[in-house]
Amino acid sequence: MNHHSNRLEDFEFHDSEITSFVLEGDLLKMDVRMLNVHKDVIDGYDTDMELDGAKIIFRGFRLLKVEEPARMRYSQKGELEETVPLKSYEGKEAQALVLSRFEERFWVYALSFFDSNWVLEGSVCNHSSEVVNIYFQFDEAEISWDSFAGLAWYEQRKS
Repeated sequence: MNHHSNRLEDFEFHDSEITSFVLEGDLLKMDVRMLNVHKDVIDGYDTDMELDGAKIIFRGFRLLKVEEPARMRYSQKGELEETVPLKSYEGKEAQALVLSRFEERFWVYALSFFDSNWVLEGSVCNHSSEVVNIYFQFDEAEISWDSFAGLAWYEQRKS
């Protein structure tokens, strides 16, 4: 891979797709499609660009918990009500849930830093009702890529 960054903040994960997820002890390896890199990270570009595939390696990866958010709907009275409660998993149960979610391609809604933890929000592709929030920490990240697929999707909308 020709290009590297160790800062997750250099990228926009919204609408990216994790196509491969391998967890080996405290080492997590992922292949990601449709990941966008900010223009100030790459020389010679004045817009954010979509990568033509990327590899991400997390060293010292620690899975803290996995949450399936509560599902809400409006009642006939127009009041918001919980139809399925929040479910939270830790330890081996959390790891089993994460591994099952990544057996298929995983669609990323957001990657954010919250309360000293990273949070990956998304769902199995084509199953938007199965949203999970994955809370984790790591010691080191490396994102690498070779080339660009074109403008980031949100840059295309500007033209």
